Amino acid sequence: MPALFAALALTLSGSSTRTATHASGELVVPDHLRPIISRACSDCHTYQTQWPWYSRLPVVSLLIEHDVKKGREHLNFSTWAANHKHQPTRNQLQEVCDAVSENAMPPRSYRVLHPKSRLSPPDIDAFCDWADMANNRGPAAPEVR
Repeated sequence: MPALFAALALTLSGSSTRTATHASGELVVPDHLRPIISRACSDCHTYQTQWPWYSRLPVVSLLIEHDVKKGREHLNFSTWAANHKHQPTRNQLQEVCDAVSENAMPPRSYRVLHPKSRLSPPDIDAFCDWADMANNRGPAAPEVR
């Protein structure tokens, strides 16, 4: 029995995904998108992940950490900065628009467990308007206050 508890404790310990570098300051995105990103995107696409209790369960933890790692690799709002080197590209913004418009993001499996992450038509329009603005104005610089 003690071996079972020791194995369970090791399984429940955090991984490197959970201790990833934290970005300082607020997300560099338009003000009106911050609450949407915080509610629907930040767990997988920022360093501001809120790990739910079930993310500590054996096997489930591995699946969730894998999803978060892949999400951050594909798109990480925390790495976007006000300088030109780390601003989102037009293509990145268009990919975000396409993903939310096609109901691919947030993924259905995430929406089931996090109903507040569902995007409304105005939420989707806000992402796509950002992409359209970037395409019409040149650089995809976010409008930061």
